[in-house]
Amino acid sequence: MKKFLILFFILLLVPFLSAATIDTKEEYKIGETLIAKISASFAETLKLENIYFYRGHTKAPLDFEIAKLGNYYYIKASLVTKNPDNYSLIIKDINYYDSGLIIDDEITADFIIINESAEFTVDPGFILTSENFSIDVSSLSNSEIIVNIDVPDKLISQDSIEVAPGKTETIDFKLKDLEEDFSGEITLSFDPINYKIPIYLYFKTSDVGCGNKILELDEECDGNEWGEIESCVDFGFDSGSLRCFSSGLEKECTFDTAGCYNYTNCEDDDECDNGFECLEGECKEIKNYCVEDRDCDDDERCEDKRCTEKKDCEDDDECDYGEECIDEECVPKDRDCIKDRECDKEEICENFKCVLIKECESDDECNKKTEYCSDDGICKSKDVIDPQTKKTCTSLGGVICTEDQTCEGDSEEINSRTCCMGVCKDKEKSSIGKIIGWILIILIVLGLIFFYFKYKKTNRKNTDLTKLAKSPRVKDNLLR
Repeated sequence: MKKFLILFFILLLVPFLSAATIDTKEEYKIGETLIAKISASFAETLKLENIYFYRGHTKAPLDFEIAKLGNYYYIKASLVTKNPDNYSLIIKDINYYDSGLIIDDEITADFIIINESAEFTVDPGFILTSENFSIDVSSLSNSEIIVNIDVPDKLISQDSIEVAPGKTETIDFKLKDLEEDFSGEITLSFDPINYKIPIYLYFKTSDVGCGNKILELDEECDGNEWGEIESCVDFGFDSGSLRCFSSGLEKECTFDTAGCYNYTNCEDDDECDNGFECLEGECKEIKNYCVEDRDCDDDERCEDKRCTEKKDCEDDDECDYGEECIDEECVPKDRDCIKDRECDKEEICENFKCVLIKECESDDECNKKTEYCSDDGICKSKDVIDPQTKKTCTSLGGVICTEDQTCEGDSEEINSRTCCMGVCKDKEKSSIGKIIGWILIILIVLGLIFFYFKYKKTNRKNTDLTKLAKSPRVKDNLLR
């Protein structure tokens, strides 16, 4: 019975012992340094791309760092220039153990930045080393402050330091009697700010080895020293983010290729992983990839899986084609498609709508008022869209001239078509044809005249002298 109760309590405590949490303050001041401790049994390495900061429901850009000290991960982030509001720190897209199961639920911690300025800030926000080190203290106060320093017995440092307004001072720390790995905290305080900076000091018998930032024979890398290795490509991958495991970790001073990947063959986007699209038959990474608006910066929105800059407006005329002005911001209208591949095989995407393909050989086979025959033999709208600016010829104040017209005035190339900002005029027909025609007519007339006179001359009657001599009149004249 006693064993049963012990086992029962152990099983009862397992969910709590294995629960993933983020330990950080609930309230920060403007400019304060955020330090968070992450307690979780991750099934894989926690990376920068797994960590997100949000202001309300919008992704907030923060400068932050991450490191594993012993069994815990720590995050340090600077809150300088951040406005007062409700914020969240979220860890996602990573597997971890909870109650014996592997799950990928988001781990979240909410905090508030209040409308008060912090007295000072620190950098770095955690320490992982086997050597003497230092911490910078920067004053955000309008008057001189005295920062108190409290260290564990494995470190030697001064008791306090004076920092002038707007200045930065450096606190040096020396290791003392370190014979084995040690973890603890350094406390830096000036009422009411109180920083508890986690440290992990690992014991090394000499300066030789991982962590000295010197690439040695048994090391693949050491800090930023990578030898001849430059990127994931050197390991046979197409792209990705290559890292070097820090000293003190299980795989210290070896390359971390977890962020590397190869392009895979594809026919459409559905065959690619999230964050990739099918280009030229291969799955390639989407730059500025997003799923929703909160994945982007404050001044951006998520559109077509990409973070694009927001545009303020007062009415629809100030927005690009396919957008409308709502709440003083240009947002996409309801649309069927953005690219041809989003439509059926018999359709193309034209002005954000899927329309049936109409083949042609010339503009005459299309609706002359609204369409033209493209180079690929398909009738397309004359109001073509620039794929970069998403502006149309109409929105630029121009028109598309027909094949038998030319543009007089300024023009701009949009999607291989000339958008005329001036006037479309009929092309002048060449006068050479007229000249040749008149020359031919004159030659024909001269030819007719020539043959007429020649024919008339050859058909005159020849004079018969015998008959002429026998005539009475000629005889009388001769007798006289």
